[in-house]
Parts: sequence; C-alpha cells; structure tokens
Amino acid sequence: MRGISLRIIIGGILPTLLGLSCASFPKQYDPRDGLNHAAIKQLEGDYRVEHYSTRPTKDSTLIWNFSQPDLGRYPTLFDEINNGLLVKKFKVNAGKTYCVSIHSVTNKKLRMYYYENDIIIKQNTIRFRLKDDGYLYLRYRNFKIIGLPYLLGGIKLKRSRMTLDSDNNLVFETSEVTSGGMILFFVFQPVFKSKYEKIYRRIE
Repeated sequence: MRGISLRIIIGGILPTLLGLSCASFPKQYDPRDGLNHAAIKQLEGDYRVEHYSTRPTKDSTLIWNFSQPDLGRYPTLFDEINNGLLVKKFKVNAGKTYCVSIHSVTNKKLRMYYYENDIIIKQNTIRFRLKDDGYLYLRYRNFKIIGLPYLLGGIKLKRSRMTLDSDNNLVFETSEVTSGGMILFFVFQPVFKSKYEKIYRRIE
C-alpha cells in the first residue's frame, strides 16, 4: 500500500512540476518598445481599474501547446495582483468612479493606490525586477498551496509582468498554472493553464 501511494504521489507531482515550469511568458515586445531604467518613471500615473482590452497569449511549450484566455476570475487590476484565498475582491459599484494610481516607482519597488470617488480604499507596495525585455516582473505571493495537494487540494502558480504600450496604457500579462486532485479517490485534475494580456487605459 505504501508503494502504491508513493507511486500515485510521484505520478501526480511530476506532471505538476512540469506544468509549473511552463508558467512562462512568450516574447511580445522588442526591448526598445518596453521600459528601461531611464524611462521607468513613465509608469507613474493614473489608470482605469478595469481593463478595456484582453486577449489570450500564445503558449509555446512543447508538452502542453494550449492556454485559456481570461475567464473573468480577476475583474480588476487589484484582483489580478491580490488573489489570495482570504483577500476580498475589489467591488465596483455603479455610479462611482474608480482608478489605480501608480507612484513612487524606483528600480525595485512601486506603490499602487486604488481610488473610489477620489478616496483611497486600498493600496499595494510591490517589489519587481525590470528585465531586458522591457517588462517589470512582479514579485509577490504568486505560489499558493490550497489544502493538501494531491490529497484534498491543489497547487497554483501565478506570474505577472507589466509594461507600457505605445499609447502609455498599462499592459498587464499573466501566466497561471493550476494542478490538483484527490489521491484518496484516485481523481486527478490535469494541469490547467491560463495565459492572457490585459490593457488598462491611462487617465489623462
């Protein structure tokens, strides 16, 4: 029984590790079109909290050549960044105006303030790494263990990066991989991947 359980666990974890290793991003921009250390302050400004454009990005991995677009799980930029199990979703009420303001952008950290009718209701301080491809790769709690993986739960890895487009709108790209299952009942959830890009309009 122990040998069977070990084989089941290994058989479930190996596909997950392969899947998590595929939470990568395709090449989208020429580095000259993205951000660099000299122009990183251009990211500062106000943006709509809800995206106005979204599209799936290509999954170029060899094992799983597919990906799903945004499925509405993260309706605002706050939800994209703050998707912990105990974090309440950002509630948008009709008749009120919302925006996110990015300030204090340094070479390693940025601050994001979320406004409702000109009143700050939420905020983030996020560390990032600016790479040569012109993207800021966000460093936050992107690896989550839900319950007991492969017993009663799963594993999720969400990676995000951002840059500016030619109109200075915020481009936010996500690559998310989820896997789980229940060994007790010999039921396994295959690796699920969701890769997409959203654009948040800059407010002049």
